[in-house]
Amino acid sequence: MDILLAVVLSCAVMTAIFIIRRICFTLAKKSEYFPIYTVVLVDEKSDNIEFIVRDIMSQTEKSRLKPCKVILLDNGTTAEIREICEKLCRDYPILCFIEKYQLIGCIRR
Repeated sequence: MDILLAVVLSCAVMTAIFIIRRICFTLAKKSEYFPIYTVVLVDEKSDNIEFIVRDIMSQTEKSRLKPCKVILLDNGTTAEIREICEKLCRDYPILCFIEKYQLIGCIRR
């Protein structure tokens, strides 16, 4: 009897999780009022920033959650890394490269 009760409770919990997850994904896909922001801190040690950003963009495209924006936050980059980030911004319209003081303005746009 205890085993049957455990199985029934497990199924009930799994069903509740499935329903809540489905509702959250539906709201996230249709909502224009709850944008999703991913902020990546970029500094002089960010040698593999292109790989990281392209991976994030790939995951963002796969998830199909809209609207979303990926923000590269400049924390003292080198000229070479800045150039890479600006090139990536031209490749991906939802990507922006900004200074720390511009963060609030970028989120409000």
